[in-house]
Amino acid sequence: MLDPNQQNESVHRVFFAVSLAQAQREICTRRTRSAELLSKIRDPEHDLPEGSLQRIVTENTRDCCTDR
Repeated sequence: MLDPNQQNESVHRVFFAVSLAQAQREICTRRTRSAELLSKIRDPEHDLPEGSLQRIVTENTRDCCTDR
């Protein structure tokens, strides 16, 4: 059985893990949105061919949004 200090540490570890996962999801969401917006202003005088927006978003978010 865990003593109160060990229980407290365990609760803090779980809370930290949940908070970290939430923060990583939020960062990924914001980076994806930023990538979408940046791809739209990259060349405002030029219409992007079909599929280009998704390709650019994928390139800009590939490293940040992998499952951890």
